[in-house]
Amino acid sequence: MDLNNLSLHDKICQMLVVKLDPEKHIRKYGSIRNFMEQYPVGGLFIAREILFDDSYDLQRTRELIAEYQKYAKIPLLVAADAESGAKFLAKEFTELPPPMALGSAQDESLAYDYGKAIAKECRAIGVNWSCAPVCDMIMNRYNEIVRTRSISNDPELTAKMLAQEIRGFQEHGVLTTGKHFPGDGCDARNQHIVCSVNNLSKEDWMNSYGRVFQAAFDAGMASVMVGHISVPAFQKDAVNGVYPPATLSKDAIDLLKNELGFKGVALTDAMDMGGFVRWIYSRKDAEVEAFKCGIDMMLWPREETSDLIEEALRKGEIPMSRLDDAIERIAFLKNTIADFGFGSIEDETGSAFSRSVSERLAERSSTLAVNSLGLIPVKQEEVKKVRIITATECMLNTRDGNDRFSDFIADEFRKYGAEVDLRREWDVYLADFEAGEIDRDYDLIVYCVYANSALPLYARELVNIHSAQRFDNEKTIVMVLGTPHYLSEYFPMAETAIHTYANHQCAADAIAAIYGKKAFTGTLPIR
Repeated sequence: MDLNNLSLHDKICQMLVVKLDPEKHIRKYGSIRNFMEQYPVGGLFIAREILFDDSYDLQRTRELIAEYQKYAKIPLLVAADAESGAKFLAKEFTELPPPMALGSAQDESLAYDYGKAIAKECRAIGVNWSCAPVCDMIMNRYNEIVRTRSISNDPELTAKMLAQEIRGFQEHGVLTTGKHFPGDGCDARNQHIVCSVNNLSKEDWMNSYGRVFQAAFDAGMASVMVGHISVPAFQKDAVNGVYPPATLSKDAIDLLKNELGFKGVALTDAMDMGGFVRWIYSRKDAEVEAFKCGIDMMLWPREETSDLIEEALRKGEIPMSRLDDAIERIAFLKNTIADFGFGSIEDETGSAFSRSVSERLAERSSTLAVNSLGLIPVKQEEVKKVRIITATECMLNTRDGNDRFSDFIADEFRKYGAEVDLRREWDVYLADFEAGEIDRDYDLIVYCVYANSALPLYARELVNIHSAQRFDNEKTIVMVLGTPHYLSEYFPMAETAIHTYANHQCAADAIAAIYGKKAFTGTLPIR
């Protein structure tokens, strides 16, 4: 396909990646066909807020993508946030552990299969472009964005796993997008609200995030998502002493394209995020400025942005060479790498291969962090009564509905013959009982800490964690599901602690290992 023969307007539209939103497009333009004729965009993004509408099942989503593709002048890149699998796209797909589980397993072949498994299921619904993998590192334990989406905070480990995951994706028909350049996870800001800051020195950045992104480029990563994150060590363009996000910084994009030599597409993070829209008074001016700074494709811009960019190009405010560069990069993706067809639903959804990846990764990622009293493995015949206290609560927001994860944990213990008492309000329980009574009544006390959010916890949750320090440790297991920072932050004196993830297979394997039915083979992913 030759993008150079397109009109100026159509070339500019190739830079736009809009949400798959048929209701909006039909309401505003009369039909999907009319929309695609007026704005022949380069890509679609399947957003979670649309897919959590139950009317968007696997078959309907495939049909909608096929309809957009039918009316596209140039075949569309179809993107989704497939960071930890395609389960959010359709309930027929496989639940996989989060990317940090790769940091626990530390198995490069499993990282390759992880990418392959996600790619095969993405292809079944028509997705050919993953806004993943996450190249960020959880350098700051208070960061609420990166969490278990990152593999580790160890650049060497992260780079090795990412390189194989990227190959697994792209060798099975799905382009990858490393995010969020220049790297999230250094501070506690949330770029959905305000610009985040990567405050490392040039040397430290090159030895950490720079090393990770370079490894991803060497593995053939097709595109990079530029985040609403400043990188002051490389920026000269401060505004009133404050550095703008990389999406609005020529210095940051020059670092990506020139110093690191990235030849693929530079895609923005979503343009409706606070870290982007608050930097320039007018959002329309900000979107034009992002293109001027070196952005090649834009995630969720207003369609009218194409008209504003065309005006700026015609007036000579932006050189045509900037558009030529973007089109050359987009054309490379579409002509050389992308696969625009559909995979087989029967072959790819919930396949034996994807399930095996989930099972292998779950088994390899559960970690026995502390066992100083030798409590684990417990003797099944001696554990008659188990009290489970949720120090935090986890609701898995999935296509299958809201899932109170602690109920699943309790049911897993019941499978081993234990009578289980599940408490979600331990502070109330404390008012009625003393430690001695608890010890008499229960053979095992398990504190479940769902560590998928940032520190610190809410006050009520902290009371529950306080309780874990008070009672007899000989019967107490701390079970952290998520980022292992909670182990050192809230349980530095724990004598029995395990680390795993808020994933059904991971939790089931960890509990099996508590009973000695499986082995703990994982390693803490955080250095």
